[in-house]
Amino acid sequence: MDFEVTYTEEQQRFRREVRTWLEANVAPSVQRTPTSPEDNYQRYLELRALGRKLGAKGWLYPTAPAKYGGGGLDVDHAIILEEEVDRLDLSLPPYYDSGGRLGSASILVWGTEEQRQTFLPPIYRGEVRTWQLLTEPGAGSDLAGVRTTTAVRDGDQYVIKGQKIFVGSDNGTDRIWMIVCTDPKGRRHENLSWFMIDANLPGITMQPMELMGTGGEGGTDSGVKQTVFFDDVRVPALALVGRDDAPRARARRRRPDRSQSRLGSVAPLLPGDQARRRAAQPAAGRARQPRRHLHQDRDHPALRPP
Repeated sequence: MDFEVTYTEEQQRFRREVRTWLEANVAPSVQRTPTSPEDNYQRYLELRALGRKLGAKGWLYPTAPAKYGGGGLDVDHAIILEEEVDRLDLSLPPYYDSGGRLGSASILVWGTEEQRQTFLPPIYRGEVRTWQLLTEPGAGSDLAGVRTTTAVRDGDQYVIKGQKIFVGSDNGTDRIWMIVCTDPKGRRHENLSWFMIDANLPGITMQPMELMGTGGEGGTDSGVKQTVFFDDVRVPALALVGRDDAPRARARRRRPDRSQSRLGSVAPLLPGDQARRRAAQPAAGRARQPRRHLHQDRDHPALRPP
């Protein structure tokens, strides 16, 4: 069996275009290992400038919708871009932008049109970079345990309090993509919300953490992380992506009325329900049922975003 990857002539022309552009726009010095904190910051500024150039061509986030500043390219062309950038030991984006990558994807699905118009173009054009803030002193891998960083509604604003750790990299950030608890008395998973906020708001302070690590601005494993404190930080209601009850709404969508479902034997998504139905079904009947895959039912309301 032949697993050789092949490209069309048009794709090869695109590769040549990308390679020529990169050779003209990426200075060899960008690939250097910084020799001092000052040199590290200077290299960061060079990478940000490169990001803006890539963003102007739609290549910073190549598969993102063009109407919001992305490239609107298909996966094949995005892979070619990634391959050519990788030849220079860089990535897309060429700096640490974890919140931009994850936050923009979430806003595309769950955000309002106003939020898409507000938040996405600056990310896709490289005008801002965004850190994701997930971990708290008492919750990390299990994000359902987020409790101490809270957001309380106050008129047309939310007031955020708390602390996040193991955040970002060095050289600061423009925006913050964070998960907080909006219902301290709510059930796990159903009491959390996402916010996209300005990193320079009053009440936000950052303190470097002393850690062992590798990597830097070009990757996701920066050796520098931050502790971020929120002291009565006021953010506009627009910063909340989704509704206060969005987690509960999504949970309801994942549990459709069985009488209306065409997911067959996988309709009850709770493990206990699956086990009870399977136990009640005769073994012979189970053996005759064909195995289904979720991609066959991707149009089912239970699998659609709101």
